[in-house]
Amino acid sequence: MSTNSIVIIWGEQPSLALDLHYLITAYGAKDFQAELLLGYAMQVLHDIPLITREMVYTALKHAAAMTTFGALSQVLATLSLDELADQVGTIKLCPEFFSMEETSKLWSSLQTHYRPSAGYQASMVLLSRRTSAKTDLPATAPNIQQPTIERIESSHTGGIRAGDALILHGQRLQGTLTYLRINKRSGLLNPETVQDKQITLRLPPDLPAGIQSIQVVHLNHSHGSPEEIQSNFAAFVVQPTLRVQVNSVKPLKSNLCHAELLLTVNPFITANQPSLLLLQSTSSDFSSVQINIPSSDTPTDTLTISIQVAAKRYWVQLQVDGVRSEAVEVEVGG
Repeated sequence: MSTNSIVIIWGEQPSLALDLHYLITAYGAKDFQAELLLGYAMQVLHDIPLITREMVYTALKHAAAMTTFGALSQVLATLSLDELADQVGTIKLCPEFFSMEETSKLWSSLQTHYRPSAGYQASMVLLSRRTSAKTDLPATAPNIQQPTIERIESSHTGGIRAGDALILHGQRLQGTLTYLRINKRSGLLNPETVQDKQITLRLPPDLPAGIQSIQVVHLNHSHGSPEEIQSNFAAFVVQPTLRVQVNSVKPLKSNLCHAELLLTVNPFITANQPSLLLLQSTSSDFSSVQINIPSSDTPTDTLTISIQVAAKRYWVQLQVDGVRSEAVEVEVGG
């Protein structure tokens, strides 16, 4: 007697992880047009630091509809846009700052005159390619419906912070036992409310600032040992909060002063997490200062930063892992 079987595709090769580097430049026919256009582009990229799977899918769908000739149209016609968008995943955009020497070498290699420009790094672009593996399963193998996260929002307006309530929207989110996993951790979190198309979770208060990922997990005990049915990973950004205290102000020559800023950060900055302090004048000259904060081997929620700036009022922001806090207005000197 023969036994019917089917062959399924499963398993994945390790993803190809790439950091891509881009140079954005602007052209203008009149004075300051290029600078204004470049500033607008940088503001857009600051407001949208993530390229999500949905954005990739929308862009590919638009390209497929608008491009009807050439190599691109042939490639798009043979691809599944859903599968391609899933392979790319979520991409983080961060500004890259070049020294004068690096800028000079870059524009010399382009063999053209310098124009106002800004560098950006896209990381990580993950490209995965499914491989096939044969296994014999009964023809009556069940068709398990996996949960799907479609979008994420916070319970209040503004950025998402540690300890906030996170609302997940999607399909088939409710299972017999429903949990959530953040950043591929082994521990599972209990949601506050669970519905088929919506889940609410109170984020851990110690969740680090930066890009995080979340996944819905259904536990199935029907075959004895627990079996996980997992959703896709969806990305969200945790914004740091900042308090600033100005200490030890000492006047210097030419309206300059030396001061120490005591920064209190929530959540704490994890070990070796990249951080950057930004000060921008509130006056019309728009002068700004950027200070790279040396990474620490241990987590910390307080920083003491020495600065030497003109005595005036500043907007102060802390950028942690590419994500900026809301601006805090402080007076230095004065």
